[in-house]
Amino acid sequence: MAETPLSESDTKKTPSKKSSDQYFEITLPKFRFKDTPLAPLWVFLLLFFAFLLGMMTSKIQYLEKQKTETTNSQGVNTQINQQAPQPRFTSDDIKSWAKELSLDTKKFNTCFDSTKYDEIIQKDMDAGITAGAEATPSFFINGVKIVGAQPYTIFKDALDKELAGTVTDERVDVEVGHFPVMGNANAAIKIVEFSDFECPFCRRFYEDTLPLIKKNYIDTGKAALYYRHEPLSIHPMAKPFAKAAECANEQNKFWEMHDLIFKKQS
Repeated sequence: MAETPLSESDTKKTPSKKSSDQYFEITLPKFRFKDTPLAPLWVFLLLFFAFLLGMMTSKIQYLEKQKTETTNSQGVNTQINQQAPQPRFTSDDIKSWAKELSLDTKKFNTCFDSTKYDEIIQKDMDAGITAGAEATPSFFINGVKIVGAQPYTIFKDALDKELAGTVTDERVDVEVGHFPVMGNANAAIKIVEFSDFECPFCRRFYEDTLPLIKKNYIDTGKAALYYRHEPLSIHPMAKPFAKAAECANEQNKFWEMHDLIFKKQS
């Protein structure tokens, strides 16, 4: 009968005895650390290398932690992007607003579905960049810039200084754009607003501050307001809203659409 082979782990090898003439012994001297005059140097080197080893270990642990956090962060960002909410409004919603404003819906829809105003919207955006409108909303009161949905008191102070002729701030040359003016075009103060219809701060200005400016300065003939586009890329509905305003303007209802767009988002 043939023998069954065994695995390496199952095999035990018994060392064979060797005769004394097959090997020889060497007796090494005993070495004690304290006997060497270089003992302090050895201690220093050992401590130094232990320190380096500790630093390397800490660095490796830190890099591993950073890698883990980065991976987790990317996973979270991916999940957020995947779960990003869809725009609240659709093109059909916007087209229904034309009906609410008693516009010629067929004409409005044809306009809205076209790209005829893309270049004009871009020109407004370029003008805003040139003027220094780095955020929305941005305002130029006779060329003096105010950024953000500031409280009414900030606008009141600026407008009163204009009326009193005491403004010392730098002025920027800004054209008023092509939309119809709110107020008297011959008013002493021209307010040019660069805005984004989907911007929450622009909506805050519309709801909280504009009514007071309109009551105290526009309706009294002291100031006039001009609107210009600055749709931000982070707002997916900003450009469709801008197109809606342009198409409503074709039928002389720019400000009506302007107000309705903001009200629909409240």
